[in-house]
Amino acid sequence: MKNLLRVHIVPVGFDPVQRITAPLIDQRADRVYLVSRSKKDDPASSIVKQVEATLAKHPSIEVKHVYTEIWDLFSCLEEYRDVFAVEAGNHLYVNVSTGSKILSIAGMLSCMLWKGIPYYARLDYEQGGPEIKADKRNLIGTEALPVYQINMPSSESLSVLAIIGSKGDGKISKKELIEELQRIRLIPVFPPSQPRNAPHSRLRAILDPLEMHWQFIEVRSRGRRSDVYLTDQGRNALRIFGSGGDDLAR
Repeated sequence: MKNLLRVHIVPVGFDPVQRITAPLIDQRADRVYLVSRSKKDDPASSIVKQVEATLAKHPSIEVKHVYTEIWDLFSCLEEYRDVFAVEAGNHLYVNVSTGSKILSIAGMLSCMLWKGIPYYARLDYEQGGPEIKADKRNLIGTEALPVYQINMPSSESLSVLAIIGSKGDGKISKKELIEELQRIRLIPVFPPSQPRNAPHSRLRAILDPLEMHWQFIEVRSRGRRSDVYLTDQGRNALRIFGSGGDDLAR
């Protein structure tokens, strides 16, 4: 049985270096993903270098880098999702006290979705007065935060969204969707003895939750033709969850 690693995800912005490094050292992290804005021309690159210099004194901590658009929630979630997928099976910890507020939100959501442990590195704001800058304040502790699980769409639902999303205009006819779902065996190929509407009944059972509960799709009918459209919320779901949830199932 392999030993599970202690893996941290830590955004790096204009934060006190100790707020980033101290929890890693104190909690004996095995690996850390430092999340920053870009590899080039990042105004916080000097902080990244200071963090690297501090962690270089602790060679047991493997350092990796993740670059994302720190003001785009969905870009941040995509990067966090990828780390959670790669590190599936290990213990995942996320520092939600550093970096942009958007990264903090993404970190908390990621822990709720994919079962990570968020923590907050607390500075001593009672030290001195308001004129003391954050990088001069002492770190007084690291607090684990409570996590409440968020329900995810099923792998079947995400597969349906991916099929619709693969179309350039984000729509597909029910007939074509049934054929695609039969190809990947989400809808069986019914024998001639079954009613002709059997595939449509099975499709309806798949689409109803996506339309009524999640609002990921919209079904529009005109005459005998029905088309399934991907909504903006459905597009966002694909960005957050990808085309399937199996890689993040724990």
